[in-house]
Amino acid sequence: MLISNEENYYLVAYDEAAEKIKHYRVDNMSGIKVLKESRLGEEQYKDWNPAEYMSRTFGMYGGHTEDVSLVFPAHLIGVVIDRFGKDISIRTIDGKMKARVKVAVSPPFFGWLAGIGKEIQIQSPESVRTEYTEWLETLLKEYK
Repeated sequence: MLISNEENYYLVAYDEAAEKIKHYRVDNMSGIKVLKESRLGEEQYKDWNPAEYMSRTFGMYGGHTEDVSLVFPAHLIGVVIDRFGKDISIRTIDGKMKARVKVAVSPPFFGWLAGIGKEIQIQSPESVRTEYTEWLETLLKEYK
């Protein structure tokens, strides 16, 4: 299956050796040809949703998928919906917005958070908060 984000096209295919769906940038490929062989991994694609896949990945980077709760002010609701889509759980708590999103935890996800700055925080799970904090500390060390 061929999918795209705003910048690139990706081939999404089943990797038999890894027994999972992977994505590959088309512009990094050569010698591409269509085969008449039947596709492997039919079961993997049964409940696969391309829109959901694109919303949880950042720059098509993989990462462990987690349900993450984000807390932010109401004026950032458009930014969060633009990134994760309308089919996410959002509610208001103590004057702040809380969204529960499924995301591939990765450096590009952390970069997205850092780009927004201090107005958005990971509320849970604690393991992702810790991973983000460690990522920020490592980055900061490079600049000291």
